Amino acid sequence: MFAQFIKDLELNDAYELRNEAYHHMIKVSRLKRKDHVLLLDGNGLKVFCEIEDFDKKSVFLKRIRSLYEERTYQMDLLIGMPKKEA
Repeated sequence: MFAQFIKDLELNDAYELRNEAYHHMIKVSRLKRKDHVLLLDGNGLKVFCEIEDFDKKSVFLKRIRSLYEERTYQMDLLIGMPKKEA
């Protein structure tokens, strides 16, 4: 299943994605009609969709089901800076 991050994702029955999301789904990953897509908002909302149709500029998705998972943890990522080479 293909997953796509959508920053301001809202719960709808249908979605139309354009620009980078469309390009990556259709042109790069070569998804076709009836393929399943997972839309994520980064805050726990997961929307499972199916590709209904697409044209030259947008892809149309139909919501199959949705799920909200509240995060019970927080993750901090620390990256150490490497030393300069001598």
